[in-house]
This record gives sequence, C-alpha cells and structure tokens, in this order.
Amino acid sequence: MSGEKNILDTILRALGFNPTQLRWRWRRGKVAISNWFNRTENRSRAARYEHKTCHACNAPVDREEKTCPRCGAALASAAVNRAGRLLQFIVPEGGFVYTTFIGIVIVALFGVMVAQDVRTLWPSSQEAIIRQVDLALQLGASSSYYRTVDPPQVWRLVTSMFVHFGIVHFLFNIYALIQLGPLLEDAYGRSRFLVLYFLCGLGGSLVSSVYHWNNPVASAGASGALFGLIGTSLVYGWRTGGTLGRSLTSQMWQWGVFALLFGILVSADNAAHIGGAVTGAGLAYVIPAKDRPSPLSQTAWSVAELACLLIFVGSFVALFHYGHDYGRLDVAIIFGQWVL
Repeated sequence: MSGEKNILDTILRALGFNPTQLRWRWRRGKVAISNWFNRTENRSRAARYEHKTCHACNAPVDREEKTCPRCGAALASAAVNRAGRLLQFIVPEGGFVYTTFIGIVIVALFGVMVAQDVRTLWPSSQEAIIRQVDLALQLGASSSYYRTVDPPQVWRLVTSMFVHFGIVHFLFNIYALIQLGPLLEDAYGRSRFLVLYFLCGLGGSLVSSVYHWNNPVASAGASGALFGLIGTSLVYGWRTGGTLGRSLTSQMWQWGVFALLFGILVSADNAAHIGGAVTGAGLAYVIPAKDRPSPLSQTAWSVAELACLLIFVGSFVALFHYGHDYGRLDVAIIFGQWVL
C-alpha cells in the first residue's frame, strides 16, 4: 500500500500537483459532503416530525397547542408548521426569506429589461437611454405624469421599488440589500422586516413624487427602501446601546453618507433616499425589535405581512393591466431628466 502511495505521489508531482495538498483537500471535501448529508437528514426528520416547534424558543409543542407553554408565543396550525419545515428544503440554510424574495424580484425585472435590449446595461447614446427609460416605465418605474392619467397609476409607487436603471444602479442596490437585509430581518423577524421594507420604500416613493410634482422625471430603484433600512439600523443601534449598538450605528452612518454622496455624483433621486431614511428612522421608534410576541401581536403582524404581499401582487397586476398607457411623448419629455 505504501509503495502504491509513493508511486501515486511521484506521478502527481510529475504532473505539477502537490500530493499533500490534494489529500488535505480530499479529506476536507469528504467532511463537507458528510456534513451536508447530516443536515439533509436532520431537515428530513424535522419535516416528518408529527408535533410543532415554537418559532420563538424552538421548544417542541403538542400539535394541538395554540400557544407555546414555555414562552407564550402564538403558534400556527400543525399543517402550516409542517409546510414551513418543508420550505427548508427550498430556502438555503440560514437564508432570509424576504431578503431573498426581494432580491429575486429585482434580479428578474432587471433581467427582463436586459433581455429586451442589452444596451440598457450601460446606455451610451441618446437612443439607448430613451430605450432604457421606455423599458423601465413598462416594468413599473414611476413618474409624476401618471397622476394625470385616468385612473391615476398610484401602484407605480410600489412597482418602482423593484426596477433599476443600468448595471451600476442595479449592482449597488443589490449589494446594499445583501448587506442590510439579513441584519434587519434577523433583528426584527420576517413579518416586521417586510412591513418595514415596504413602508420605507413607499415613504421614499411618496416624497420623491411630491418633490418632483411638476417635473415629469422617471424614478425607480430600491434605494428609498434601502435608505429606510439604514435609518432603521441607526435608531436600532442607538436604542440597543453597548459596543454592538455603537458599532452598528457607526457603520450605518458610513453607509448613509457614502450612499448619499454616491447619489449626488450620479444625479440620483435623493428625495426618495431622504424620504426612505426618515421613514425608517421613525418606524424604528414605533416598531419593536423581535421579542416574544403575544398571540394578538403575532396575529396583527401576520395580517400586516399578508397585506404587504397582497399590495405587492395587486400593484404588478394593475401595472400590466394599465401600464401600457403612457405614450411615447412621456418618454421624450422624461429623457434628460430621469433620476434613480
């Protein structure tokens, strides 16, 4: 056996490989595969588990219980609980449901825009920019023009939160979402995070709409909602206090100043940015971080979560039903005035 190993080592060295390094990588790979199978088996057992698990303290609870006897948290039905465990096979381990969902929607809409015209990645001519604005309006970008049509297309205040202009705008906001989303979704919980994100984005859209009331600019992007998360994180860090709170507050100040300066340099819609940040900071004073909710509180947040999802779906349904009615004249007017 030792002789075969020496021969193999000689061949590997002749081919330019390091046998010791390859064996180490092989062992590391086997451990990783073994760990993956163990996690999969644990997930499978959890999905088959007959009883419920408390979402707040992870205590096992009888399937008929409606509140956790350990911490008092409201519990979903056994069927809903099992469906949630089954989703673990789809959602990556440690994943954040609504951060992932928002990212997928943003990527999908940007992919549709690029598939329609690859020049929208980095438009370098007047024709390409007009085409970019045209496609953005079709996919949900907002403009003060839409308050003048019948019916007023108020749903664009929501749909515009997921549309982006060009690769730089898209990558900056996706990066910010990856950095900020998991932090806030973990701190506030899934339901509250979605409500926070939705209201911050809506606040940014409303401020932008009022600020550009008499200017037919095209406005879109997740920046308003993301600035809202920055504002929320600032207040959350300040209220948390201690080393962790001070570190978070310092990081968020850096994020906010950098993003605001970047917005000024690229002529972005800083009205939406400021509106989102102020909305997020205000909500952080009202909405408590994740705690042990009472049954009534849990139900209220679940209803608010469902309302946000219904408004999201309804906004895109309305967009694709009425969204074609904007006219080429609007695109021509907007050209040269579009903002992010």
